[in-house]
Amino acid sequence: MDFWVLGIIILFLIFILVLSRCSKNETSNFGKKSDFKLGEEAERDIDSILMRVAMQIGGKNFRDIMIEKNGITCQIDNMLLTKKALYVIESKDYSGWIFGSDSQDQWRQTFAHYKNRYTGETVSKFQFYNPIKQNQSHIKLLNEKFPHLKSIPIKNFIVFGEFATLKNIQVKTTDAHVMNIGYLKTTLIEADNQLNKEISPELHVDLINCILSANITDPTKRLEHNKRIQKKYNS
Repeated sequence: MDFWVLGIIILFLIFILVLSRCSKNETSNFGKKSDFKLGEEAERDIDSILMRVAMQIGGKNFRDIMIEKNGITCQIDNMLLTKKALYVIESKDYSGWIFGSDSQDQWRQTFAHYKNRYTGETVSKFQFYNPIKQNQSHIKLLNEKFPHLKSIPIKNFIVFGEFATLKNIQVKTTDAHVMNIGYLKTTLIEADNQLNKEISPELHVDLINCILSANITDPTKRLEHNKRIQKKYNS
């Protein structure tokens, strides 16, 4: 009887040891969770939400739109044109804790433990360009490309994935919103309900046609744009 009891205790201790090591490995490589969902998959998830919102309140959703004005290009992850406003959405598929404000040039991504998969070096902080400012440049180019957009509200939406924890995000401008993807639908509907003036049906149709016709689909131009952006933001 004592032999079986001892065997059970040993097996239990081995189980605890294995579980502890698995947990440790997952924590030390927490940064890998940022790759759980590729950027394109995140954009598809957002597009699906925008489609449902468009059906509910009326509007048109757009995904992966690239436009050009005077040799300058920008690639917009997602957009929603409702009867009242245009929502320009920049998606960020990061995990960990996110810190930043609309006035800072760089935001910070931190982990309790993170092991670089290439060097093996342990690090805990990363910086990335302020996504609000990044999206503001998209909105600026949209206004330059389509002057009649200046007559309607344009909202700057920054959407992080479900594995990001937004910590002390400070946003003073009323046109910018930062949220996790789980809050996107309700935030969109609430923001739209706060607006009273509707876009004329003629302008609404004209804007949809202009955006679709201006979208650059040439693979070479898109590749050139992506290379330029990667170099600019060191991504």
